[in-house]
Amino acid sequence: MNIFTKLENIASNNTKETIPQSMIMSAFNSSDHELKGIAYTIISTSTLSKNIKPCLSFNDYFHYVNDYIQYCIIENPDGDWSDSRYSACWDYANWFNCWFNSKGIDVKYLEIIKENIEKLYKNSDSEIQLAIETGFLEHILRNKKTIDFFSNWSQDEILSEVIQRCRLN
Repeated sequence: MNIFTKLENIASNNTKETIPQSMIMSAFNSSDHELKGIAYTIISTSTLSKNIKPCLSFNDYFHYVNDYIQYCIIENPDGDWSDSRYSACWDYANWFNCWFNSKGIDVKYLEIIKENIEKLYKNSDSEIQLAIETGFLEHILRNKKTIDFFSNWSQDEILSEVIQRCRLN
């Protein structure tokens, strides 16, 4: 049985089967984005992710999630397992909010997300920009702490307008 079929069976059936960490890492290092989507589903589902042995380090976990979500935002894949642009933005917002409110997460990871969103927004077309505004920014700019975290954007002509729009929604 190949890695795609094996991981798809695990994700589809929500099994308690042990999942070798090497299999998840191979999936995320693959060029097959549907395979990455299956791996993302597994690591995003608590009943499945606890079966990954040995556990992924937070650093590995973060970089896999970050790279996968950015790919989905840019490419807007249309597959059975891949996330669409908007679902990727919503997931990114959920991850950001979760990690932002966690005392054990190094702020460098939040800074990476902020920098990635800034680059994506500034270097993308209006469709991607709209997804970032409505799928990500509107969901994180809901309290003073997160607004303050993005305060440096107020110094940028483009980003300051975006922040103002998203804070109003």
